[in-house]
Amino acid sequence: MSGAALFTFGASALLLGVSLFCANLLVLRRDHAWVYWPLALFCLIEATMELPIVVEPFLTGAGARDILVRLSMFTLPLAFLLAPLFWLYARGLTSEGDPGDIPFRMLHLVPPGVALALAIALAIHPEALRDDQPISASARMLQAAVIGLAILLYLQIAAYLLAIHRQIMTYRSRLKDLFASTENRELHWIVCLGAVISVFWLFNSALVLAEALGLAALPSHVQDATILGDLLDVAVIWIIAVWGTRQKPGLFRPPEIAPDTSGPADDPAPKYERSALTPEHAARIAGRIELAMRRDLLYRDPNLSLWGLAKHIGVTSNYVSQTLNETLGESFFDYVNGWRVRDAIGQLTTGDQTILAIAYDVGFNSRSPFYKAFKRETGKTPTELRAERPPGRADTMPAPVLRKVSG
Repeated sequence: MSGAALFTFGASALLLGVSLFCANLLVLRRDHAWVYWPLALFCLIEATMELPIVVEPFLTGAGARDILVRLSMFTLPLAFLLAPLFWLYARGLTSEGDPGDIPFRMLHLVPPGVALALAIALAIHPEALRDDQPISASARMLQAAVIGLAILLYLQIAAYLLAIHRQIMTYRSRLKDLFASTENRELHWIVCLGAVISVFWLFNSALVLAEALGLAALPSHVQDATILGDLLDVAVIWIIAVWGTRQKPGLFRPPEIAPDTSGPADDPAPKYERSALTPEHAARIAGRIELAMRRDLLYRDPNLSLWGLAKHIGVTSNYVSQTLNETLGESFFDYVNGWRVRDAIGQLTTGDQTILAIAYDVGFNSRSPFYKAFKRETGKTPTELRAERPPGRADTMPAPVLRKVSG
């Protein structure tokens, strides 16, 4: 076995083991199980696709090898299931409640169906993939179909990457309506995974296009190598193993906060079309919200959510959200963090606590979001503001006026 072949075998064996392990962990999840089954299937399919590579070196008989070649053709339709399954998983993580029906359900099955038909044809005529002997016209058609199918696969991956990107952007915007601290819910690992897959997509798309056009897109020793593809496969599964198996849906109401029962059900529509909230009622709610922040220092709770604020002031979360967005003109995230920054300014200009201690005291979970919010509100970093304080005059220095800084 050559060095490249040995590396491929080792990578496939690793992928097989890690994929089965991840699938087992995901199947055992009982909370929000419907979120995790697409990723469990994703891992099982990945393991199935690696199995022929792992088994092949141990087969010695020609008949057994021929059966394995025919069976391996069915990894083609399996490959077309990976992107839709990961999209379903990302959709589950970023949905509020059960996401319900899958849009365009049948269209998701068309590419795998086409690949299954071609896999059956190739299993019947595996000689179509051999280039060491003359082949018939029908075999040439099958070869052309394989290239076309590879192009379709990379187009499919690109389409689902774009769909997942849109989901994540919508999800992040919704997080700011519900939570004052979002850093642990941002799903940055999916963005990293998308970047890895994009590299894989660009590299393989160039190779497939070059093969289809008979061009040499890369030097032959690079174009024929499988090591980069193996490394990218390992990176994808490793990211899923580290983060995907322990990720929780980000928009679910915390279990300790009961649903609203004192008013109409939450209205998910962004423009509150069905809301009966009057301007007078909204003004009273705005007063309650401000009192909760100014008197009760509710913003100092690092886990504060819209539902927690609504429960504290005795108003439905839908009315609180509408009041924040339409009366106060801010998202829940920006409003609460504005109070946190104002508190931090007072402590920075009148006290001697460390900046990190102040960040934790006013409700931030870590240094980075504190600095980001502070810069957005004041145009300065906490360090810059504290440096402007005259020596020995900490108790008399007035706090600066807050201002919004775009970007």
